[in-house]
Amino acid sequence: MFFEQHLLDLDIVAFFDQRDEGISERVGTHIHNCNVCAARLKQVAPNDFKLQQSEDDAEVVRALAGISPGGENLRALVSLFNRERVVDPQPGQVWRLHWEDVTHLAMIASTAYGNLTVWPITLEVQLADESALLVPASDSGEMGLELAIWPAIETGIGTYVLERYVTEILPPERLRSLRRAYRIGGDLPVQWRPGAAAAGPESPRGKFRTDLVQVAGFLGEASWEPEEWAQCDTSDLPSLAEALSAAGISATQLAEKLGISARRAISLRRGVVEPSLQELSQLHDVFDLSASGLSAAPQREVIEALDNPRARDLILRAAEVEGKSEVLLRRDLATGHFSLAARKTKKSEDAAFEMLVMELKKRLATSQESEI
Repeated sequence: MFFEQHLLDLDIVAFFDQRDEGISERVGTHIHNCNVCAARLKQVAPNDFKLQQSEDDAEVVRALAGISPGGENLRALVSLFNRERVVDPQPGQVWRLHWEDVTHLAMIASTAYGNLTVWPITLEVQLADESALLVPASDSGEMGLELAIWPAIETGIGTYVLERYVTEILPPERLRSLRRAYRIGGDLPVQWRPGAAAAGPESPRGKFRTDLVQVAGFLGEASWEPEEWAQCDTSDLPSLAEALSAAGISATQLAEKLGISARRAISLRRGVVEPSLQELSQLHDVFDLSASGLSAAPQREVIEALDNPRARDLILRAAEVEGKSEVLLRRDLATGHFSLAARKTKKSEDAAFEMLVMELKKRLATSQESEI
């Protein structure tokens, strides 16, 4: 992710995974021409680092991807990310966050009242200012790296931004103590200490913090739900099929009054398909009926299933094989057959999630069969 002047070395795993083949070249070119970013790079890369060759660009990617320099002790965070461990988000856990082209590390700070907030994490500890906390490698869980945690940039995010669980740094009770200590200036955990004071907003530390605030803000604003869903409360409205049945309106009447085919009218009457925005408007004008449909937000169970980080990997894979953006796929799922089936099924609290997983696996299997 690039902002106004400087390269953000926060998209660490995106570089490592080479999700964009042009990233490596752009990273090397930018650092070669930017003294500020070159200085930042030297903080996390070997001292004999040079940037003249494509091989060196690969080293840039390695350094920014969370590989701790140290000869035989090089360790890639991606080895932790790819274990696909399934856990429920809890305070004190480190997760990899990802949205669009931004990838970042963060620790969950709170899940109170269903709201998820995180503290950004960076590996560039030399650029951490006095508002950050430096965590020794011995306290960084399975990562085994010195980290900088930024409590002052606490940001609320959607659970759908969580991509992979990494490790746990603090159990919830110790995190609560840390939050209190940070706010009132109390005792920090042993060996934890604040970063160095920034010389000003234009200093390397000041600019690094500005970049980090922008990244946190971008992730905090990430959303896949259309604005009209948030503005429209239709939780009390019946489905179209229910409304038509209660009003005694037949498929024949629908076809005649709305000017649609008999097959479409039958499908709407039976609740097999969702009405379009135009059809909902016509129904209101012609029959004075109000019903839920594509103009309304899907049921809360459907939204929560799609937001569940346990489904994230399947969603990303399905979006990739179908050639869609993640946002578009989520919206398609929320208003498609999966949503209709989930609406009619009340087998268990996890029914919607289980049906989502089945739908995603079916899409992936269909794609694999088409490639054979």
